[in-house]
Amino acid sequence: LDFDTETDESRIENVLALPMIADHAAIVHTTSSHQPQAPRCRALFILDQPVRDVATYADYAAALVWAHQATDKKCKDAARLWFGAINCDMVVRSEKILPVAILDILAEQYAAHLAEQHRIIDIDFTIDTEEALKRAIDRSSEGRNDVGFWLACRLRDAGIDQAGAAGIMNAYQQTVRFAGDHE
Repeated sequence: LDFDTETDESRIENVLALPMIADHAAIVHTTSSHQPQAPRCRALFILDQPVRDVATYADYAAALVWAHQATDKKCKDAARLWFGAINCDMVVRSEKILPVAILDILAEQYAAHLAEQHRIIDIDFTIDTEEALKRAIDRSSEGRNDVGFWLACRLRDAGIDQAGAAGIMNAYQQTVRFAGDHE
């Protein structure tokens, strides 16, 4: 998990106090970009068995990120590499293991959350474009790109032509432009 909010949530002592980290993280260390006024750290887990399937790994990583709101939401793919940091603060607890069974439960909870989220947002496929835009803006904190894709699909389903859809998508983009951790 990559804690890079540059707030107290990303201080190593606060990350170590989080239940999943406290119980199962084998290594927690500050990153090379960590500064006392802009804290950043990472938590690494040793699993009780290997995960060789990329999709399963992605499910586990996405569930861990979902369960830890202060983490970088992009850090959930199997191809991501992290490097240590010279002179970083580090806590090593080699006895800590994260059982895959816990990840299975967390992944099920996350999948149920996603299913509920989609059920709520997709209640009415016939909503007008203004209502779809309003719902998308309201839900943009759940992932601007995913919600933007949902909006584009609603516009397509409503039969909006490309020019009309472009205007609505531009309105969405401009409204949520600064809503995430980057423009």
